[in-house]
Amino acid sequence: FVMEKYREEIKKFEKSKLFKESYQKFIAILKFSKQTFTSKELEMMLSLRGVYIRKLAQHARRAGDLVCSGDKGYYYAFTKKEADKTIDHLQDRANSLLFTINSIKQSNHYRKLKGK
Repeated sequence: FVMEKYREEIKKFEKSKLFKESYQKFIAILKFSKQTFTSKELEMMLSLRGVYIRKLAQHARRAGDLVCSGDKGYYYAFTKKEADKTIDHLQDRANSLLFTINSIKQSNHYRKLKGK
């Protein structure tokens, strides 16, 4: 069920104006320049706000494009080591979120809440 939800999000995003106007440019900038770009640089190049740059990166990753990010910005991975670094970072973020969820559920305040 969860994976299907995200597949539906991908389909919906691919029909959006943002995707049609910006996605291929975003991938081309990263893939063919072989450079790292900050969010601000990509925002200026694509005339988009940072939230949309993050959405493009998220979609690219979900579509299998090796868009990575680090301290210096976004880049396209050309080695397994580069891709693994981003995979490890994303896994750490996911683990942190799961820890937070479990902490809330185990808190006395949460347990005292009534209703559904």
